[in-house]
Amino acid sequence: MMNERKKQTLYEGASVLLISTVLAKIISAIFKIPLSSNACLGDIGFGYFSAAHDFFTPFHMMAISGFSVAVSKVVADYTAVNGFKDAEKAFKLSRKLLLWFSIAFAIILTIVIVPFVKATDITGQSIYSYFAMIPCVIFCFIASAYRGYYEGLGNMNPAAVTNIIEALAKLVLGFGSALIVVKITNKFAFAAAAATLGITFGALLSLIYFHIKYKISGGITNAELKKSTPQKKDNEIIKSLVLVSIPIVLSSVASSVVTLVDAITVRWQLSGEIMRLARFYPEFVMNLEELPTLLYGIRSKAFTLYNLVPTLTMVVGVGAIPVLAEAFNKNETEELKEGIGSVFKLSALITLPAAAGFISLGERIMALLFGADASSQIGGKMLSLFGIALIFSGIAIPLGSCLQALNLQNRALVNVAIGIGVKIILNLWLCSIPEINVFGSVYATVACYAVILVLHLLTLIMAYGKLKDLKNILLKPLLASILCSVTAFLVSQLSLNSIVTVLSIVLGAMVYFAILIATKAFNDEDILAFPMGEKLLKIAKKLKFLKKSDKN
Repeated sequence: MMNERKKQTLYEGASVLLISTVLAKIISAIFKIPLSSNACLGDIGFGYFSAAHDFFTPFHMMAISGFSVAVSKVVADYTAVNGFKDAEKAFKLSRKLLLWFSIAFAIILTIVIVPFVKATDITGQSIYSYFAMIPCVIFCFIASAYRGYYEGLGNMNPAAVTNIIEALAKLVLGFGSALIVVKITNKFAFAAAAATLGITFGALLSLIYFHIKYKISGGITNAELKKSTPQKKDNEIIKSLVLVSIPIVLSSVASSVVTLVDAITVRWQLSGEIMRLARFYPEFVMNLEELPTLLYGIRSKAFTLYNLVPTLTMVVGVGAIPVLAEAFNKNETEELKEGIGSVFKLSALITLPAAAGFISLGERIMALLFGADASSQIGGKMLSLFGIALIFSGIAIPLGSCLQALNLQNRALVNVAIGIGVKIILNLWLCSIPEINVFGSVYATVACYAVILVLHLLTLIMAYGKLKDLKNILLKPLLASILCSVTAFLVSQLSLNSIVTVLSIVLGAMVYFAILIATKAFNDEDILAFPMGEKLLKIAKKLKFLKKSDKN
């Protein structure tokens, strides 16, 4: 155990997680973009990969933003009142519980996978990818106990390291093995399974890192343990973990359950409409049985780009949990409102420009990354629609973490359940209409997150009244995003050249930051959240770019 422990602030913790997540997503993009190219899996093979990936994503999110958040909440609650021995005991009990739960869960999945694939995949070729992902569940669930422990102590560094480990494993092991398998066997289904094995190995390496980290340096210091006396019995701690976990785990899958809904409903609906569907895509039909997989693969390419942003804003909410939990336990209402405002602001700053870019440049972005064929013609329209969904999901997901930190996890669960209900109903209805087909899943995603965001905001306002400065927090990024989007669109009209597409994105980003600086949208805390924040803060103050901090 360490003798001293430095606790990160909300901005420091969010910054660490954001930076690592950005790097991980860049690596993940390097993994998925060539993986889905015609040189490797292509649209068909990526459809097999995405079917398994989308099915297991909610289970991965149950670990990352469900179980880990629940453990983080319990640990943060105990340490807030100096119950360090109880916090340490909570971690060890959660690790044991998650071990046995994950093994039982993996056995159940092994049993249900075969009938599930038969019902949703007319080719049956995705079965290999599903089985390759099952061990990942065990590794992720156990690792979530370690992740939640460190996050509850206000230390986001170990989680940040594992983000990079998992991403590198995908790239090196996943893409590398998929490329080798497809070259040797020319079987896309086998290559897709090899790619999913890379994800599984990444989860295993992360678990190994967490275990070694804990063995070497622990988390809670010896001094903290000495001054703390156990107050809770094992059964009391287990009860707390279970009661906190259930609503948090169920509500946390909001960022990924849409992929599970799509994995179950979209391909099933499309498979039932193959003959009527074929007439809308005559230039892309080679094998009718593979058409649903092809369309699902293209949808997954667009979803991959869209999902980069909610993943980033999710870590903003996760990073805020220890700070908000402490303010809640100490009944510091003003600090609590300030923390929620910070989460909203950081999420809006990330979400709105990305949404504007997808809406205005959807087809150009897809053509740039995946080529000017079915991926751009079909996927480009999907990405523009996903841009609309992003406006809601990018803010709703971190607000859900705020509700969990404030003991409003039951309300968050109800909000998410209502949104998911809307998603399922619209998926089943719209995807069965041949003229709408796979686009129905995107329309349903927009409606789902719009409902969740409205309900989350109403819940916060009803609990704490008007939140601090939300009007100013939202309007400045919105104005900058609109001007950024207009700039990018006008520049993109100069030529269809890919260089012009890149130039339009770069110039749009420059306009976005210029407007934020001109309107003094940043304050001291915002700048400190960036890498080398202290140096940037000095420069910004000299140039008078900052809004006066609320704390001044």
